[in-house]
Amino acid sequence: MASLIKKSNSPYWYAQFYTEQVKGEYKQHRISTRIRQSGLNKTDYLSNQKLARAEAEKIEERIKKKLPYNAQGREICDAVHAIMEKASMDALQGMLSVDKGKGYLVELTSLCSSEALVEHDLESWRDEFLRIKTTTDRISKASLAKYTQHFREFINRMSKDGKLKLMSVCSEDIENHKSELVAQGLSVGTVNAHLRSIKSYFKMAKKKNEITKSPADPVDFIKVKRADVLSRTPFKTDEINDLIAAAPSPEWKAFIKVGFYTGLRMGDISALKWSNITKDESGNHYISIVTEKTDEPVMIPLHSDELLKELRSLGDGIGIGEAPIFPALSQTQVGARDGLSKQFTDIMDHAKVGKGKVTEAGTAEDGKSRGRSRRQKSFHSLRGSFVSHLANADVPKEIRMKLTGHKDEGVHDIYTTIEAKTLKAGIQSLPQVG
Repeated sequence: MASLIKKSNSPYWYAQFYTEQVKGEYKQHRISTRIRQSGLNKTDYLSNQKLARAEAEKIEERIKKKLPYNAQGREICDAVHAIMEKASMDALQGMLSVDKGKGYLVELTSLCSSEALVEHDLESWRDEFLRIKTTTDRISKASLAKYTQHFREFINRMSKDGKLKLMSVCSEDIENHKSELVAQGLSVGTVNAHLRSIKSYFKMAKKKNEITKSPADPVDFIKVKRADVLSRTPFKTDEINDLIAAAPSPEWKAFIKVGFYTGLRMGDISALKWSNITKDESGNHYISIVTEKTDEPVMIPLHSDELLKELRSLGDGIGIGEAPIFPALSQTQVGARDGLSKQFTDIMDHAKVGKGKVTEAGTAEDGKSRGRSRRQKSFHSLRGSFVSHLANADVPKEIRMKLTGHKDEGVHDIYTTIEAKTLKAGIQSLPQVG
């Protein structure tokens, strides 16, 4: 701590203190505070002495901050040398990659600056990724849940506490994760969905300059053989009529009709509110929603006034903005033990409508079931019926895709079944030759 001294040839107080030098020696400093100490009465003398003491401490702090080398600086210098030595050894062995170099840079800046570079670990980057996706991209709840599940499994496999550094992950790690998912008995589609999430995770890290290249880029999706794909089979018109007849309540009957007339997914239909029913200047009614799965806005003309009347007859509060269109079914989860999917399966059984081919849930190497069974026919087949009827009525593909919210033509084609008579009519349209 600086002390105050007087000089015989000066009227001011002087700060005196010592600073450590490179070789362990000390240098004495005597610097004027510019605060008078001579020619004063006792009161002013004591007051100036107090001011000079405070100023002396400031001078000492200022000088020591400017020094290139002190006790603390020597520790920092030793640490910097150690980091550079490790980097040099990596360079000699041909192991100094760009990502390793960034790691050393992070260490150096954390030593020398209060504004150190942030090096994300797997968990902290997951949190940042989800924050960006929810605030900027505004992903749906379903997408958020999917990302959360996929990242949890990946991070748990990579690190017990999730603190493995982001740049430490290599392509081999992701290949091993893919193999583990396959070994668990997951379907090809589910494994590829996991990979898609992981690729998105590292792609954003590269975009934000957290890493220089994505370790997920060299990892290929599993190729799907056409023979292994369970085709989606739409319901025939008489089957839809049988389902409506077998439905246990007016609400379920209307629910099935909306499924066929809109092609909406079961979760989107159960979430419909009267605020989703809009009307144009000509008096035409539409269902306008943002789909839960793809976050895609769709606007579907309501099929008829009779359907609107049927919906309005379902219960109290009908027509009020946030009131559910399906008061009872909206309170039931889609995939619960006795959820809407299970209830619809019971309706199919009661109507004697077959489920088509069934693929069982996958089986992991430990013998445990993983994934879920899939049927060719389910409530989702109403979506296929909707698309196929439009296609057979020569509604252009771009209109069909706009109504369903499909972005990918390949996905849309899976839902489309062209009837034989439509194919025959297409052939008969060819001119006679020869």
